[in-house]
Amino acid sequence: MEKTLFEIIPEVVQQAPNFGYYNTTALRGPELAEVQQKAKSQTEAVLAFFQRHEGVTFSAWEAWKYMKLRNVPITSIRRAITDLVDAGYLVETGNLRIGNYGRKCKCWKLK
Repeated sequence: MEKTLFEIIPEVVQQAPNFGYYNTTALRGPELAEVQQKAKSQTEAVLAFFQRHEGVTFSAWEAWKYMKLRNVPITSIRRAITDLVDAGYLVETGNLRIGNYGRKCKCWKLK
């Protein structure tokens, strides 16, 4: 059985040392553990989405929309994409698409 992204987390962290939740609000203890787990789950879900659609490019808004993650902020999807790019799982395509606010957004695909 193939390992999940978080079973190989030490290798991923070496490739992207800031991977996961960015603790800008100095959370601690159980509260920090909870948001770290959410960030990991979101990142794993984004990776699984791109793996299911290998060869297809998506903007962060498109991934958010097609994954039906209405309770997840777009910033969390963007963080997950950035982490997955830094870890070598996704690549930026150079394509731009119009996002939810009428502005151009970058697109990514599975590496």
